[in-house]
Amino acid sequence: DFNEACAVGGLASVLLPVDDLMTVSFDFDDTLAVAAWPDPGIGEPIEAGLRLARFYFARGYRIVVFTSRHWADHGMLSAWLDRRLPGVVSQVICGKPLASIYVDDKAMRFSPEVVNGIR
Repeated sequence: DFNEACAVGGLASVLLPVDDLMTVSFDFDDTLAVAAWPDPGIGEPIEAGLRLARFYFARGYRIVVFTSRHWADHGMLSAWLDRRLPGVVSQVICGKPLASIYVDDKAMRFSPEVVNGIR
């Protein structure tokens, strides 16, 4: 159960999705991969972030990845995500999309320890 999984991770409360907006948006840098900025490359994967994306996807959520990077990086990011989350990510956006839940190192503080109980 989602609430139990989040309780294991230490979240005090959980935002449940709006029926018509089953989308979880993940920031890319420092949530799914270690930020390489100002280098144009991609850092090491953050396994807890990838696991959380799989968790939501398995429960019927649409997964969108957003970034503040330039659109010139879109192809590189999409290829990286296709290798690590095959079939999971429905869209990669350079900007912030509409969603019911945002997982972002700059908003609700992301920490791998929060999702340790999620498989």
